[in-house]
Amino acid sequence: MYSNQVKNLVNIKAPLINCIRPLAYRLFRNQGAILKACVRLSKTGNAECGTACRPRRACPEAHSCGVALLAKGYGHYRQSASCTCTLQITQRPYAINQRCLKSLRYFFALSAVASVQLTAVFAQQNTELPDLPNSYTSYENIVTLPAGREMGSGNAIDVDSEGNIWVFERCGANTCTGSDVDPILKFGPDGNLLTSFGAGMFVFPHGIVLDADDNVWIVDAGVEENTKGNQIFKFNQRDELLLELGQPGVRGETNELFNEPSDLAIAPNGDIYVVDGHIAQRSNGRIVHLSPEGEFIEAWGNKGDGPLEFDCPHSIAIDSQGRIFVGDRTNNRIQILSPNGEYIDEWTQFGRPSGVRILNDVLYVVDSESRAIEGQYGYNPGFHRGIRIGSVNDGIVREFIPDPGPHGGTSFPEGIAVDEYGQIWGLSVGDHKASKFVRN
Repeated sequence: MYSNQVKNLVNIKAPLINCIRPLAYRLFRNQGAILKACVRLSKTGNAECGTACRPRRACPEAHSCGVALLAKGYGHYRQSASCTCTLQITQRPYAINQRCLKSLRYFFALSAVASVQLTAVFAQQNTELPDLPNSYTSYENIVTLPAGREMGSGNAIDVDSEGNIWVFERCGANTCTGSDVDPILKFGPDGNLLTSFGAGMFVFPHGIVLDADDNVWIVDAGVEENTKGNQIFKFNQRDELLLELGQPGVRGETNELFNEPSDLAIAPNGDIYVVDGHIAQRSNGRIVHLSPEGEFIEAWGNKGDGPLEFDCPHSIAIDSQGRIFVGDRTNNRIQILSPNGEYIDEWTQFGRPSGVRILNDVLYVVDSESRAIEGQYGYNPGFHRGIRIGSVNDGIVREFIPDPGPHGGTSFPEGIAVDEYGQIWGLSVGDHKASKFVRN
């Protein structure tokens, strides 16, 4: 039951009064708190509203929406340490669905403990779309898990030469610690599960790459100290372990150790390039060059924000010239290196790069984290989340597949793969689903 203490929408900014005077929201619980509104969105604007919450209690978080999904009635809010909740609406005018409005109570539940202001959360997101074409159709939830199994967070997806879809997900959660389910999943082209393996072997699934022989390379970025994680593995299609790199649960910067590896790329000659480092303060910021057999050749880079410095080097790809494209995510840029690790250039026009892939010198970069408010994780103003597609030769972004509803700290696929036909495959950390993007 809702509290009898309710408060209607307040402090509507003047430009919006005429178009959303009757609009208010209700708060209800369903796997967290979801804000519903009976509106259809068009241009831009914002509104503020007031409510209350208990001190030191985190705002319930739910799957939320950006522009497109808010039109379907879903919203999202967060609470700061000072117990200030925020909700942001960045579209107007609102076409009111009168039938829907009649069915709602226009209120927010109030707490008897403390009053706070509820202001818009959508201001956290960059909602202005770039003037770029999108020639792709999106398909979601493209794989079917066994009964009782749910997709967890993940960013590791690839496709083999037979069109089978390989997923390395976080055991139905955001970690495989304590889980007994298989995180490596092989689906047929129709999305039905063919096989799975790897239960109990990994901590934090973070990368999967199929090589020219369809061997499966696995990157585990998590660390259970001196126990497991922090390694790279190579399996064949029969689930047999062919190669194991690093030492279980041991951090380091020596030739034999990693410190939260995030991704790898395989050069035409079979050499392996690893981005070694994730978001923990203790992790690295370097690129490790290995032979096809996994023997150490050299390493480049340090943690930082200068040339040949990295902060959460999250993804990596190689073009036809052997140049190395590193998704230097926390620095909101791609760094381009020579095959010998020499700094060439950096590009910021592809957004905040969570996933980077190259096919026939076409560069595909997915941005799953850019946000608009300074001081927040993912701050990268002016960049709408989505997949930017351009050329490795001139750096021009020519196409953009937008995240239809940016929300929270991460949304849309975080990791991508591109098959031989140019289809893009994605796996999401925040949305817990696999997606496919097919050119029209």
